[in-house]
Amino acid sequence: MNLKRKVKRAVVLLFMSTICMYSFAQNHVVSGVITDIGGEAMVGVNVVEKGVASNGTISNADGKFSISNLNSNSVLVFSFIGYTRQ
Repeated sequence: MNLKRKVKRAVVLLFMSTICMYSFAQNHVVSGVITDIGGEAMVGVNVVEKGVASNGTISNADGKFSISNLNSNSVLVFSFIGYTRQ
């Protein structure tokens, strides 16, 4: 009986650990609107995750963008012709 209880406890702990690991592994999505100093939407701004050139997007006609598959510590780089990268 004692062995059965230990096995049950181990299975429950393993299950709980798996759930915790899954919740930490979730990716984040960042979205927003890019405007110039006058408040006008900026079309065609490149938004890229720093260090991951394959993860990026471009702002649409309303200046809106959405980028996914980000970690909680990701840094975004915004670039546009005639502007300094930020």
